[in-house]
This record gives sequence, structure tokens and C-alpha cells, in this order.
Amino acid sequence: DSAPALVTLAALHAGDAVRARSVIGRTLADGADDPMFAHRHRLLQVAVDAGLVALAYLGAYLLRFDNGIPPRYEDLLRDTILFVVIGKVAIFAAFGMYHKWWRYVGLRDLEAILKAAVVASLVMVGALFIWSPTDNDIPRSVAVMDLLLTVALIGGVRLAVRSVVERPPRGAVLPKGAEVLIVGGGEAG
Repeated sequence: DSAPALVTLAALHAGDAVRARSVIGRTLADGADDPMFAHRHRLLQVAVDAGLVALAYLGAYLLRFDNGIPPRYEDLLRDTILFVVIGKVAIFAAFGMYHKWWRYVGLRDLEAILKAAVVASLVMVGALFIWSPTDNDIPRSVAVMDLLLTVALIGGVRLAVRSVVERPPRGAVLPKGAEVLIVGGGEAG
């Protein structure tokens, strides 16, 4: 969408730097990222999510089997982990989880993460039930723990990024002065 770029250029040409910054801030807050950085941050988000999904899937097996994973389930884990990671990340992408910078995550985004994780887990369990590379089906307890760990890890990392970005630097002195009301949203405000 080139409308924000045209408005920004027109505002800069007219000498209205405040309006230009407002448009740029709204554009970034809405998730329409600067094209120069869009692919890099999305690839990083997909890579981090893929690692977290793999960690959640492995963690579910480790939590289910306290004394070590039995060999038959080790084979199932080894044969299905790549399928699960690719499938879940693809479903997360279909839910639009990579259209926004993590620094702007809010409660609505956590709700979307929960919905995407539930759908991804149901699809993966159904697919693994229909297509099982081994004679064993995925244990129900592993499926439930995988869902819970996926939601906790995916949502937790996004909230951690936001809290780190919003936190003032250590040792920073907060300015004292008159209270003001800021009108606007995101970086523009």
C-alpha cells in the first residue's frame, strides 16, 4: 500500500515533519513495516517460532516420560518433529502472526496466538493420527502438553520482547515535570 508513503512524502515536501512522523508511526504500529526491514524481521520471527515449536514438542515428550522416552516414542518424535514444526509455523502464518512487530503485541494478539495454537495442535494431531510414520499414535497427554507449552513459549517470548522494549534503561532517571495528554497511537504518540 503506497498511500502512507505518498502522504509522508507530501507532508515532508510541505515542511510538515510532525505529520510525516505521525504517518510513519501509524504505519509501523499497524504492522505495515518498512519494506527494507520487513523480510528480515519476519524471517527472524519465523525462525524463533520454529525453534520454540520444536522445543515445545520435545518438552511435551520429556514431561510425559519422566524416566526417558521409550524407544518407540523416540522414533515417533524423531520422525514427526520436522512435520510438526513446519505445519504449525505454516498455520501461524495463515493466522497472520508474522504481520506485526513483536514490540506492538497486545492482548488481542495473545488471543490470536491461543486460537492459532489450538488450531495448529488439532490439525497436527489429526494429521499424525491419519499419517503416522510409525505404528504408534501420539499420546494424548503429549498433545495437550505440546499445546500448553506452545502457547506459553510463543506468547511468552512476544510479551518478553514488548516488556524489554518498553522498560526504561537501567539507571535512567525518569524526568519530572508537568503531566501531559498525548493524542495518537503507537510510535506517533
